[in-house]
Amino acid sequence: MRPTLLFFLILALSGCNLLSPTTNLPPTDSPSLPPNASPAINMTQTVFTHQAQLQDVAQGNASGIAKFTLEEDTYQLLAEFSDLPSLEPNYFYQGWIVKPSPQSVIDTGRVLQVDGKFINLYTSDTDYTDHTRYVLTLEPEDGNPEPDTHILEGEFIPITSTP
Repeated sequence: MRPTLLFFLILALSGCNLLSPTTNLPPTDSPSLPPNASPAINMTQTVFTHQAQLQDVAQGNASGIAKFTLEEDTYQLLAEFSDLPSLEPNYFYQGWIVKPSPQSVIDTGRVLQVDGKFINLYTSDTDYTDHTRYVLTLEPEDGNPEPDTHILEGEFIPITSTP
């Protein structure tokens, strides 16, 4: 097949959403999801067992809350943020969960902006309930997988329900 014809065929199919496996993905200008997170996750019905009040450690006014649960052998995390500083070009926000000893740091993916809210969704088949700290960092687009500038941090505590 000639390259020009192939280009127009791909263009026509993509315009009809025939090449797109899902229509629930965030807009292309949003940061991508971590490989094991799904944008279609509806965590509004999730009963979280632990939460962390996130405090600004960068002398700003940002805040947030991170919550997790282990349900049916699936670790589910939802973190929501407010008053985050505007991003400069080539920077993004990244979530992390941390186990202090022996130290383990798990990347929970880029923060997404959905309906004007900044969120971090993460699911895993691995039980990370021993990771007792959540950290939000500001990251440059430099390809370095290590955490960079800490913005928010907090310790997970059990959520106690009141009767």
